[in-house]
Amino acid sequence: NAQISSGGNGIQVPTKQFTIKAYPNPAIDQLNIELNMPKELYSDVIVEIMTPQGQKVYQFSCSDCVDKSIHVVNVKDYAPGMYHVRVSYQNTVRATKFIKIS
Repeated sequence: NAQISSGGNGIQVPTKQFTIKAYPNPAIDQLNIELNMPKELYSDVIVEIMTPQGQKVYQFSCSDCVDKSIHVVNVKDYAPGMYHVRVSYQNTVRATKFIKIS
């Protein structure tokens, strides 16, 4: 899943990317948030779950999210609907969505 970028000498050099997954989707009782943070990009990470209206319903920070880490969030009491999972690190924001069903 590595991207290829051109190095200064014309050689193709693989670059690693930060990825985020939210599953199961749709979710009923719990949501797994999987973060893949290559050591080269390591930094403190803030994960937020937001409603489509922008209301923050969950937040956690992770100072040791290196490599693959999975965080389990209890969404049992969330209202049914679509939610955004937003991850912030090094002045970068990545996002994904999930649907909560009853």
